[in-house]
Amino acid sequence: MPLSRRNCRNTLAFVFLLAGALTSSSPAADSGSPSVSASTSTSTSAAADTASASVTSASPANASASPSGSTDGVSTSGSTSLGESQPAQSASGSGSSAAASGSGSGSAGRRSHREWATSDVDTNTATAKAALLPVNGPSPATRQETKSSDVADPVPPPPATDTFAPATQAAATASPVAQGGPTPLAPGEKPLTLAECFRLAAIRSDTLKITAQDVLIAKTQWSQAAAGLFPTVSLVNSESFQNQVRNGTAARLSVSGAAGRDYGSSTGIGATQTIFNGAQNYNAVGAASQTIEAKRQTLRYGYQTLYQDTATAFYQMLIDAGQVSILTDLVHDFESRVTELQRRVRLGRSRPADLLLAQADLASGRVSLEQEKALLNVDREMMAFLIGIPAGKIFLRDEAALPTAANIEAYLRDINFRPDLLSQLATIRATERDLSSAKGALWPTITGDFNWTPLNDPKNTQQWTATFNVSLPIFDGGLIIGRINEQRELLRQSQFSLESLQRTGDQQVRSAYANFNGSAAQYLQNRQYAELSAMNYNAQLDDYRHGVSANLDVLTALQSYHSARQQLHVADMNTRLNFIKLHVAAGNAPTGSDAVTTVTSAPIPSAGKTMAP
Repeated sequence: MPLSRRNCRNTLAFVFLLAGALTSSSPAADSGSPSVSASTSTSTSAAADTASASVTSASPANASASPSGSTDGVSTSGSTSLGESQPAQSASGSGSSAAASGSGSGSAGRRSHREWATSDVDTNTATAKAALLPVNGPSPATRQETKSSDVADPVPPPPATDTFAPATQAAATASPVAQGGPTPLAPGEKPLTLAECFRLAAIRSDTLKITAQDVLIAKTQWSQAAAGLFPTVSLVNSESFQNQVRNGTAARLSVSGAAGRDYGSSTGIGATQTIFNGAQNYNAVGAASQTIEAKRQTLRYGYQTLYQDTATAFYQMLIDAGQVSILTDLVHDFESRVTELQRRVRLGRSRPADLLLAQADLASGRVSLEQEKALLNVDREMMAFLIGIPAGKIFLRDEAALPTAANIEAYLRDINFRPDLLSQLATIRATERDLSSAKGALWPTITGDFNWTPLNDPKNTQQWTATFNVSLPIFDGGLIIGRINEQRELLRQSQFSLESLQRTGDQQVRSAYANFNGSAAQYLQNRQYAELSAMNYNAQLDDYRHGVSANLDVLTALQSYHSARQQLHVADMNTRLNFIKLHVAAGNAPTGSDAVTTVTSAPIPSAGKTMAP
């Protein structure tokens, strides 16, 4: 039926009033009210819980990218915008919710727009405050305010015991092989030092045994040459038989000088002495003496070479053992990181992508660990070959302090005392004596023979004879001259070899000195790098726990920290090895009787910091 003017006016007033009430009940009506991101729920308390979970699940990367800063992992702005959707209000909620749904009491329908807005702002502000609680739990004042507003508590704080301990500077600079490597020692086992490994390697070395036999052979050759300086004395027995021919018919045997005898005998002593032969025998003895010295120096050089080889295997095994120890720590840290991220993902505080990134880094670390373990097993087999101990029972420890080098001129002066140079110098002297001996063949040779025959049958009044022989070569087809020329060329070759060894030794000393200084400088820089990496990692971890840093920053800092430890360990071992190589290049490394003594020196200062044991 048609409406009267009064009814139309009342109807329009009711519609406007209802529309105003519905408009003022929306949080968007007030630009200063916060907007909480949450999924649609059936109660205000559930909406608050969902909003809190949505806020705390924001990634640290998004939080750090907020233009107005972040607080405990939650991005904030001037309008406190935390989401995109609006929470649904239930018809069974508070009085303001009932009025917004149109099913409340009559008094609620008569509330002004300002009263509706004020009521909704108070409710939404309480919900937003509940969502903005810190990650580690709300403060007492905030918790009291939240409970008074009937809003559920946020995500519970993490456990008190953190499985991911921060790094320390002492741990960053400590040697990972200070306790014998990654493998713990069994009761009664003792780690081997470099000196002990060298002693065992020297006993086992086949090369040293062969070179030692060369020394004995040279001594026997000297004995043969020295025999030419002495006379040759021998016991001589002579038995003679002859026959007599008479008128073309063979007669019975007779002894010369005794008519009618066919047999004679004489027994005596004969001696032969070389009086002069151009000093050939004397020079032969001198050449044999120099050959013995050359072989001895070669043996000393073999000890030094073995010392360097043993030190190389020793420190290479320590390098790989330290790498295994550090990578084991890295894998353990990644496992702790994955465990923490799994808990955070379940609570909605971290993204699944952060967990996948940590798991990928964990898998990569395990691959690197297995590679280093394989290299360590190869090093153990090499050391077992050198020292003769089963690979599974080899545990190494370097007890020497980090060394320092003297001035390079001191090492250059020691080059002239290198065993290989001394061996080549003795070879030159032996060749010079051989050349003199070859020239002596051009001189006359004088020998004397003496025979004393006290027993003669038949008896003879002549009992001794003395004979002197002199021979002078006149022509032999150039044989003597050819031998002289050969020895002269051998001498020149030996001299060139000595010059080459001197230049090579100078270059080796300078290169070894540069390598040692470089590795020592790298050690100091890597030590500072490791300390700063530990500090950076601790800062990134603390920022991440407070929602300021991203998970990627923590993982990068963790990898950088362990990489710095690896570089520091390698630089430490290389410094010690290069110091030994420097002494070997200079020719003053342990050899022979001092093979059990290692070269040590004062420790390198570490820029005002105490070096870890």
